[in-house]
Amino acid sequence: MDFSPLINQTLSAILWLIPVAVLTGIFKSPGFKGYIGELRVKLAAKLLLNKDEYQSFHNVTYAGRYISYIKAQQQDVLSPSQIEHVVSVIQSGRLKPSLATHREHIRILQSKRNSESPRLCPKGHTAHLTDAR
Repeated sequence: MDFSPLINQTLSAILWLIPVAVLTGIFKSPGFKGYIGELRVKLAAKLLLNKDEYQSFHNVTYAGRYISYIKAQQQDVLSPSQIEHVVSVIQSGRLKPSLATHREHIRILQSKRNSESPRLCPKGHTAHLTDAR
Protein backbone atom coordinates (compact mmCIF):
# COMPACT_ATOMS: atom_id res chain seq x y z
CA MET A 1 0.00 0.00 0.00
CA ASP A 2 1.26 3.47 -0.90
CA PHE A 3 1.32 5.87 2.06
CA SER A 4 2.74 8.87 0.20
CA PRO A 5 -0.64 10.68 -0.23
CA LEU A 6 -1.31 10.34 3.50
CA ILE A 7 2.19 11.56 4.37
CA ASN A 8 1.85 14.51 1.96
CA GLN A 9 -1.49 15.55 3.49
CA THR A 10 -0.10 15.27 7.02
CA LEU A 11 3.00 17.29 6.16
CA SER A 12 0.97 20.00 4.40
CA ALA A 13 -1.29 20.30 7.47
CA ILE A 14 1.71 20.51 9.80
CA LEU A 15 3.44 23.09 7.60
CA TRP A 16 0.25 25.18 7.70
CA LEU A 17 -0.23 24.83 11.46
CA ILE A 18 3.34 25.80 12.46
CA PRO A 19 3.15 29.40 11.17
CA VAL A 20 -0.33 29.79 12.68
CA ALA A 21 0.97 28.62 16.08
CA VAL A 22 3.98 30.96 15.88
CA LEU A 23 1.83 33.96 14.90
CA THR A 24 -0.66 33.16 17.67
CA GLY A 25 2.19 33.09 20.18
CA ILE A 26 3.47 36.43 18.95
CA PHE A 27 0.05 38.09 18.98
CA LYS A 28 -0.65 36.91 22.54
CA SER A 29 2.72 38.02 23.93
CA PRO A 30 2.78 41.01 26.34
CA GLY A 31 5.47 42.73 24.26
CA PHE A 32 3.38 42.67 21.09
CA LYS A 33 0.26 43.83 22.95
CA GLY A 34 2.25 46.70 24.48
CA TYR A 35 3.66 47.67 21.10
CA ILE A 36 0.22 47.68 19.46
CA GLY A 37 -1.27 49.59 22.40
CA GLU A 38 1.42 52.23 22.15
CA LEU A 39 0.86 52.54 18.40
CA ARG A 40 -2.86 53.07 19.02
CA VAL A 41 -2.15 55.82 21.56
CA LYS A 42 0.36 57.53 19.24
CA LEU A 43 -2.04 57.38 16.30
CA ALA A 44 -4.93 58.73 18.36
CA ALA A 45 -2.76 61.57 19.67
CA LYS A 46 -1.52 62.41 16.20
CA LEU A 47 -4.99 62.46 14.69
CA LEU A 48 -6.96 64.05 17.52
CA LEU A 49 -4.62 66.51 19.24
CA ASN A 50 -3.35 69.78 17.80
CA LYS A 51 0.47 69.63 17.47
CA ASP A 52 0.76 73.33 18.28
CA GLU A 53 -0.96 72.91 21.65
CA TYR A 54 0.07 69.44 22.88
CA GLN A 55 3.28 67.47 23.15
CA SER A 56 3.40 63.69 23.38
CA PHE A 57 6.15 61.69 25.04
CA HIS A 58 7.17 58.12 24.29
CA ASN A 59 6.26 55.54 26.95
CA VAL A 60 4.48 58.00 29.23
CA THR A 61 0.81 57.38 28.57
CA TYR A 62 -0.91 54.40 30.16
CA ALA A 63 -4.47 54.71 28.80
CA GLY A 64 -6.11 55.51 25.50
CA ARG A 65 -8.83 57.68 27.07
CA TYR A 66 -6.37 60.43 27.88
CA ILE A 67 -7.22 62.38 24.71
CA SER A 68 -10.81 63.07 25.73
CA TYR A 69 -9.56 63.97 29.22
CA ILE A 70 -6.99 66.39 27.79
CA LYS A 71 -9.50 68.04 25.49
CA ALA A 72 -11.99 68.42 28.36
CA GLN A 73 -9.52 70.58 30.31
CA GLN A 74 -10.27 74.24 29.65
CA GLN A 75 -8.00 75.95 32.18
CA ASP A 76 -4.28 76.47 31.49
CA VAL A 77 -2.24 74.75 34.18
CA LEU A 78 1.26 75.68 33.04
CA SER A 79 2.62 78.75 31.32
CA PRO A 80 4.54 78.32 28.04
CA SER A 81 7.87 78.80 29.85
CA GLN A 82 6.90 76.14 32.42
CA ILE A 83 5.98 73.77 29.60
CA GLU A 84 9.36 74.34 27.95
CA HIS A 85 11.07 73.65 31.29
CA VAL A 86 9.13 70.40 31.80
CA VAL A 87 9.92 69.25 28.26
CA SER A 88 13.64 70.00 28.69
CA VAL A 89 13.75 68.15 32.04
CA ILE A 90 12.07 65.10 30.51
CA GLN A 91 14.34 65.16 27.48
CA SER A 92 17.48 65.52 29.60
CA GLY A 93 16.51 62.53 31.76
CA ARG A 94 15.86 60.19 28.86
CA LEU A 95 18.25 57.35 28.25
CA LYS A 96 19.53 56.42 24.82
CA PRO A 97 17.10 53.98 23.19
CA SER A 98 18.72 50.55 23.19
CA LEU A 99 17.92 46.93 23.91
CA ALA A 100 19.46 47.25 27.40
CA THR A 101 17.31 50.30 28.17
CA HIS A 102 14.21 48.45 26.95
CA ARG A 103 15.01 45.43 29.13
CA GLU A 104 15.48 47.66 32.17
CA HIS A 105 12.15 49.35 31.43
CA ILE A 106 10.41 45.97 31.24
CA ARG A 107 12.06 44.87 34.50
CA ILE A 108 10.80 48.01 36.27
CA LEU A 109 7.27 47.52 34.91
CA GLN A 110 7.24 43.90 36.05
CA SER A 111 8.46 44.86 39.51
CA LYS A 112 5.58 47.36 39.80
CA ARG A 113 3.15 44.46 39.40
CA ASN A 114 4.64 42.83 42.48
CA SER A 115 2.94 44.48 45.47
CA GLU A 116 5.81 43.45 47.77
CA SER A 117 8.49 45.30 45.81
CA PRO A 118 9.40 48.87 46.83
CA ARG A 119 8.23 51.68 44.55
CA LEU A 120 11.21 53.16 42.72
CA CYS A 121 11.39 56.29 40.62
CA PRO A 122 13.22 55.98 37.26
CA LYS A 123 16.46 57.33 38.74
CA GLY A 124 16.50 54.51 41.31
CA HIS A 125 15.45 56.46 44.41
CA THR A 126 12.79 55.08 46.70
CA ALA A 127 9.61 57.05 46.20
CA HIS A 128 7.65 58.16 49.25
CA LEU A 129 4.03 57.80 48.20
CA THR A 130 1.75 59.99 50.23
CA ASP A 131 -1.91 60.81 49.96
CA ALA A 132 -2.19 64.48 48.94
CA ARG A 133 -5.83 64.84 49.99
